[in-house]
Amino acid sequence: IVDHKKTARLGTGAGLVSGGSVTIRSRHAESSTMSVDAQAAGTSVGVGASVGVNLVTDTITATAARNVSAAGDIVVASSTTSAATQTVESSAQGSKKDSRKADDEASHQVTDNPNTGGGKTVPAAQDGVKSGNSSADDKAGGQSADVGVAASVAVNSQSVTNTAEVLAGAKLVSSGGDVKVSGTADADATVKADGSSIDLETNDTIGAAVAVNWNTITNRATVGAGATLSGVDVTVEAVLPEGGRSDQNVRALAAAGGDDVGVAGSVAINSVTTTSEATIEESAVITATGDATVAATTRTGIVAVAGSVAYGGKAGVGVAVTVQIVTTNTHATVGDGASIDAAGVTTVSAAGTTSPMPV
Repeated sequence: IVDHKKTARLGTGAGLVSGGSVTIRSRHAESSTMSVDAQAAGTSVGVGASVGVNLVTDTITATAARNVSAAGDIVVASSTTSAATQTVESSAQGSKKDSRKADDEASHQVTDNPNTGGGKTVPAAQDGVKSGNSSADDKAGGQSADVGVAASVAVNSQSVTNTAEVLAGAKLVSSGGDVKVSGTADADATVKADGSSIDLETNDTIGAAVAVNWNTITNRATVGAGATLSGVDVTVEAVLPEGGRSDQNVRALAAAGGDDVGVAGSVAINSVTTTSEATIEESAVITATGDATVAATTRTGIVAVAGSVAYGGKAGVGVAVTVQIVTTNTHATVGDGASIDAAGVTTVSAAGTTSPMPV
């Protein structure tokens, strides 16, 4: 569980005057890898449950709150890149029939763990696949008490907020350089759950794998109401790194085999909300002796795969559910009463793409 805040701020006060360049920059990069593997075997009861939960909140901000006058470039920039990888595997010969469901188990690991401090909400697969889980419960509910269970639960939740801003009324003026307000954000996630339960000496076996990816990525570059930007090239942008794309990869695989009945269920949830906003608010003034650009860009890659294999002497039942919920908001906005005066090219553009990734 990570709650990260990083801020670069030029606060209110007397104007800053520089004979060179001025940079206000907040930069963050993180990479996390989680690997969980549990195995158990027993003649009557064996418990093999793997649970991996990754909860990340990143807030990265760069702010100019006072006037700046410089001979060179003036830059207000905030950037963040992150990559989260989870691999959760489990294997079991048997377990109690009334074991916790996947969502309850994941929540239990966080809310009932004194090391986490509590107060955290774990995204639930049930929210996205109620009908799929109901179907799986119906298949498993009528079996005998001699049940083998494999539980593999992987949950990744990331909330990323990246902001570069010039506050209302502030004036950034360069006599010979560029002025740029830039937010750059890229967040990748790979979540894999592998659950198996194979024991031909056990009457009925159930294999279960649940993988949940719940990401919210917000990237903003904002020039406040009544603020002024003046320079050679003036840019306000909320973009990804050059050539970058926020890739979201979710996979859940389950296998089950028993003497009588094998039931395998897998659920893969990929819920992604990406927002990119480049905004010049009302009555702001943009003056450029070169080009003026207001640009917002989003690029998202998605894939979710669920697979199940089941074998039983009498019956084998495989249930696989995949749900992808993708929301993309891309806005480049010049507010009412704001003005842009550029000797060169003026560009206001918003471009967003969502692309399937190879399986």
